[in-house]
Amino acid sequence: MLVVAAGWGVQRLATLPYFTVHTVEVEATGLGGPGMDRAEVERRYVAPHLGESIFAIHLATLRQEVEADPWVEEATVARRLPNTLVVAVLLREAAAIALSGSRAWLLDSDGRVIVETQGVASPALPQIRLRPSQTQWSARPAAMGRCLRLAETIRARRFPAPDEVRCLQLDESGDPVIVDAAKGIEVLMGRGGYGEKLDHLAAILPDLIDTRRQVARIDLRFKDQAVVQGPAEEGRRAQGRPGA
Repeated sequence: MLVVAAGWGVQRLATLPYFTVHTVEVEATGLGGPGMDRAEVERRYVAPHLGESIFAIHLATLRQEVEADPWVEEATVARRLPNTLVVAVLLREAAAIALSGSRAWLLDSDGRVIVETQGVASPALPQIRLRPSQTQWSARPAAMGRCLRLAETIRARRFPAPDEVRCLQLDESGDPVIVDAAKGIEVLMGRGGYGEKLDHLAAILPDLIDTRRQVARIDLRFKDQAVVQGPAEEGRRAQGRPGA
C-alpha cells in the first residue's frame, strides 16, 4: 500500500506546474557549420520541450536525437530542478571540402565526411578535387586526413603561397597531390614527411625556373629526390637536396 501511494505521489509531482520546463540552457563548443550553431540546436532539439513536465523528458532519447545530427560530435543532457533543461554539445567544424563533379562533401579535421553539400563553401577551406573514378575516396578518412595534414603544413610554412595552390588532388594510391594554380603543375607528395618535402620543393624550384624547362609533374615520393616530368616525357630523377 505504501509503495502504491509513493508511486502515485511521484506521478502527482510530475504533473505539477512547478516542474514544467520554463527554461532551457544550451552550451555549444565548436563552430558548427551552415545552418547549425548553438541557436539552431536550441531551436531544433531543446525548445520543443518547453511546457512539458521535466520528468516526462527521456534524457537518453533526447541525447540520441541531438547526436544524430551530423554536425554534433557528442551531447550531454540533464535536468536542473525544478524547471530547467540543460544541454551541452560539441559541434564539428568543417576543415576542408572534397569535390567531384557536381558533388561536394564537407570534411572535419579527422578527414571524416560531415555532410554532402550543395552550397558554396568558404574559400578559406582547402579544396580536395577528386576525379569521377575517385568519388569513393571522399568517404575514406585516412586519405582525406593526409590531405588535411598537408594543407596544415602548407599553412604553417606559408609555402606554397595560398594563391599558388589551385587545389589538392589524390594520386592513384590515395596520397595528396598539390596542383599549381598558374600552370597546373602536379606535385606528388606521397605519405608523410610533408615539411621536409616542401623544403625540397622550395630548393629545386629556382633551378627549374632558371632552366626554363617545361614541367608537368614533380614527384617527391622518393626520399631526398625528385622525379621531374615534362608534358610529354618520361620522368627523370633530379639531384637530391644540397647537403643531403
